[in-house]
Amino acid sequence: MGDYFVFALEKGLFYDKLKLRLAAAVEVPDLDTFDENWGFILLPELTYEPLLGVRVILGGYWLEGEGASKFAGMKRNDEVYLKVQVDL
Repeated sequence: MGDYFVFALEKGLFYDKLKLRLAAAVEVPDLDTFDENWGFILLPELTYEPLLGVRVILGGYWLEGEGASKFAGMKRNDEVYLKVQVDL
């Protein structure tokens, strides 16, 4: 299956009206061949909450990899998205 290293950082600004988030995962299928087989996904996100229960979220997915990594097969699937979320 391989080894995965995952982390996420989040910082709220302006009384949490604006949030910055960065998550990432690194895949190492085999530590002995790391230079040939590796992959990562980077997930940045910016959330703005102008009103209570209303959020506008701008984010994306960036995938890279080489060799036997699962992320290597998806490296042409990078995305940018914009979401509007309303809690009723």
